[in-house]
Amino acid sequence: MPSFRRRPRTGKSGSTRPESPAPLTDEAVVDLRDPLPPGNLEWGLPTLCPRCEAWGYIDRLDLVQRVMQLHCPTCLFRWEISEAQIEGAKAARGGTESADPGA
Repeated sequence: MPSFRRRPRTGKSGSTRPESPAPLTDEAVVDLRDPLPPGNLEWGLPTLCPRCEAWGYIDRLDLVQRVMQLHCPTCLFRWEISEAQIEGAKAARGGTESADPGA
């Protein structure tokens, strides 16, 4: 039967993990809790609920048919939107930027 003894503490913080060689910087930190600006439609990002206009959650991305299925945590409404619909809405708003960032 294995023994369940504690490992000796190492490092300054008292954890058993070794200290990292380089300190972490907060240059690459992205706070996902920050809301997106209204009307920001991008493929693969949540959209506003068509009923209550709260932010939806993505349930499924269909990469073959290019369709996102979403639901609203506020009113429990479910909807789907295609990449073509998103591009059409962007073109109607005057945002003619391409979906391919390399194009």
